[in-house]
Amino acid sequence: MRKRIALLANGWSSQFLQEAGRGIKEVALKEDADVFAFVNYSAHSDSNVNKIGEFSILTLPDIKGFDGLIVFGSTFNMQMELDYVTQVIEESGVPAISLEYELPGADYLGSDDYAGMYDLSKHVIKDHGAKNIVYIGGIKDHVGTVIRMNALLDAAKDSGITIPKENILYGNFAARPAIACLEEWINTHKCIPDAVVCANDIMAIGVCNWLHENGHDVPADVIVTGFDCLEVARNHVPSIASVKREWESMGRIAMERILKKIAGEEVTPYEELGAIFVNGESCGCRDDFYAKTKNLYSNPLDGFECDQHFRHMYLAMRKISTKEQFNESLSYFFLNEGWLEGDNVLLAFHPSFFFSEDLSKVINNTFPQEMNVLCCVNNKEAAPIHTSDKQDAIFELSRAKEKAGIYICVTVRVDDIPLGFAVLSSDFGIFKNDVLYLWTRHMSEYAEQIELNVTINKLNERLEALSVTDALTGVYNRTGCEIIMYPELEKNQQTGGKSIVMLADLDHLKYINDTFGHTYGDTAIQTAVRVLKASLPDKYHIGRYGGDEFFISGVEREDVDVNELVEAIEENMSKAADANKLPFELSMSVGAFQLEKGQAFESDACIQKADALMYDIKTIHHQRMDEGIKK
Repeated sequence: MRKRIALLANGWSSQFLQEAGRGIKEVALKEDADVFAFVNYSAHSDSNVNKIGEFSILTLPDIKGFDGLIVFGSTFNMQMELDYVTQVIEESGVPAISLEYELPGADYLGSDDYAGMYDLSKHVIKDHGAKNIVYIGGIKDHVGTVIRMNALLDAAKDSGITIPKENILYGNFAARPAIACLEEWINTHKCIPDAVVCANDIMAIGVCNWLHENGHDVPADVIVTGFDCLEVARNHVPSIASVKREWESMGRIAMERILKKIAGEEVTPYEELGAIFVNGESCGCRDDFYAKTKNLYSNPLDGFECDQHFRHMYLAMRKISTKEQFNESLSYFFLNEGWLEGDNVLLAFHPSFFFSEDLSKVINNTFPQEMNVLCCVNNKEAAPIHTSDKQDAIFELSRAKEKAGIYICVTVRVDDIPLGFAVLSSDFGIFKNDVLYLWTRHMSEYAEQIELNVTINKLNERLEALSVTDALTGVYNRTGCEIIMYPELEKNQQTGGKSIVMLADLDHLKYINDTFGHTYGDTAIQTAVRVLKASLPDKYHIGRYGGDEFFISGVEREDVDVNELVEAIEENMSKAADANKLPFELSMSVGAFQLEKGQAFESDACIQKADALMYDIKTIHHQRMDEGIKK
């Protein structure tokens, strides 16, 4: 049996995942091990509902069912994520390695961020003469923010420079907050700094662009540096001076070591790989490294092609309102257009999906043990809908493959409600240009559209039922008689049937209303309906034709003794008053007949005939009841 390695990460660190993923994949395929990456997209600036919704994918797998665990520790930006992963490592007992972040119970493999940032800082100070330096960190107290800040402060101190506290800013690792805090600093100090040292490339790019838009030249007026040496930084103009970490080697080493730990071999529990300062145009240096590495890891994920893919996926999903439609439409889509997701795709949803108008009342922020696999395309074949344990669903694609593979697992959610999850047999290249994030966002939006479709359909069904249903009795109303009961009788007669037609009238309802009140009148009508239902075959329909008149239809193919049906109604009606302790006699006059085979059902003619038969009986009933009332 192939080894199963779980990987937990936040997908916003896309290049880290791409590069380390290449190393992990290389070793995994060579050593015949499956890798299951559980990826969330929480962000520090997100609302709480989004954070909780994204967190749910980390709780999906039972890590005890895996042989090893690799955690991209530095990618997580919520303490609850780190606390949960720490708990998982402790409780599962599986061998674990954390990358770029120290976690209790896990071996550590990271980069010497301090050395790389120290070299960058010394270069900016010594070679370019920067003295008034602003540092823009990421999230305050984040380990990466702190280490890079300390390296800068130490390099400044060693160079005889002091960086005041007001020059330490925080941009949450994002361009917009970085720009905002720098703009505020410039407005306060009425000058621009000599250099802006950013804790990552994304903030550095944002700062460069903002400075250019506001008439400042980089690097002539101000030096800007980053960290991570991202591809987008290599291709930016000016190219960003940065620090490169050996992520691909890190992924390769991590995978090799986790497999050795599984095998019981001793491995180095703590190691830091080198992180090197790389010159760039943004500090005023030649970018020989960038020139050699531009587009080194180019990926064919074209933006327009991906957008078209999402558009086609939307067209496949927008009208879905049943699980059968979901299975048919999505299976066809992935079989014919699933180039982005990989050859094998699985979508598992909460059992209440398609069955509830308000999922927030039945789904909490965790996945249930049993999931409905609504779409599973495996080895070019589409599986039918089936129920599966969530852990078994995660492994379903890999069990059918002869060779090891990479499987990306993401949540499908609406706000903090995890509707389901997807397993894609893609590889780490899908993180390019945040394509995986776009995929999860689109799939979640389309699932929300399906939820809306289900709700609208249920409401329409309810409205349709209300439009043909009598509110007092629950049987069909006059409209229901005309659009449901009449057509059924017409069809039965056209196909050789022998239908039953009845018209029933509650006797002396006016007397009941006048003497005992309309509440008792309503009770008499409701009791009469219950008697009719109990006295007639289940397949017969009842419609409230008027105030106390009822139209009854029965689809039959053979002769029926109509008199027996009428007698049953009359007998049960007479018993109902006593059984319900009503202070009046209860009876119903029924006119009934059976249409001959081949005889057309004509509503007006049939009702007139039944009415005439009913009138004869009603005359007899009223005479008898009037005599009883007089007594």
